[in-house]
Amino acid sequence: MPEFTSHKEGTFSFADLQTSDLEAATRFYTDLFGWGINDQPMSEDPTDIYREFTKGGKDVCGASKQRPEQAEAGVPPMWNTYFTVSDVDLTAKEIEAAGGTVHAPPFDVFDVGRMAVAADPAGAFFCLWQPKTSIGSYIMQEPNTLTWTECGSTDTEKSKAFYTQVFGWTSEDQDMGPGGTYTVFSAHDAFVAGLMKSQMPMSYWLIYFAVEDCKAMTEKVRAGGGQVMMDSDPIPGVGTVSVVTDPQGAMFGMIEAAPQTNA
Repeated sequence: MPEFTSHKEGTFSFADLQTSDLEAATRFYTDLFGWGINDQPMSEDPTDIYREFTKGGKDVCGASKQRPEQAEAGVPPMWNTYFTVSDVDLTAKEIEAAGGTVHAPPFDVFDVGRMAVAADPAGAFFCLWQPKTSIGSYIMQEPNTLTWTECGSTDTEKSKAFYTQVFGWTSEDQDMGPGGTYTVFSAHDAFVAGLMKSQMPMSYWLIYFAVEDCKAMTEKVRAGGGQVMMDSDPIPGVGTVSVVTDPQGAMFGMIEAAPQTNA
């Protein structure tokens, strides 16, 4: 079991869902992935909770209901990508210096951590996480846990320059044929995230969960009321991938890794 006790600087370390219907979304994801739940109160209001999704009793991701102002503004349900940093305040300044925007300045989340919400110059939102009592995800890169995140950008060159400057990532472009160019970002001698041309008129970050059987899980999403945007597509050297939404409209991906072969 790939358990984590810390996450390195500038790496994908957590994701959480902001949804229009927390209870319905919980039923969908616990049925799909078999997660447990652990609720954390956010205020004296018993309905104001942050829901941790767990596997084997350890946090893998989280969820909360959208704030009223988000719903009123027409913000759709979404999964947020988090990157670990050692100093949120400093990184927020670096984001602005690189042409990004800080939408929620650094703030403390009780004694759990310190975070900020930002967007790159092409408009893709992401979050920063400076851990205190929580590192974020404690299990990743195994079935039914987070495994990857990628940016779909309306301006890939601008986004590439931004992330390499802010996080110190290196980048490598891969020719995907008709699919265009896919950029892989690396740090600490490992792949950390991807970048591709957005297929929509907006930029976004998309999280992926590892699964054992992508086709079966995609059908399970359909049966659970979700929608399939890209259906179980084999990608050479990567595995089988699908992109789906939950019944409330939050988009996420699933990856069934390609079998490992001996060189």
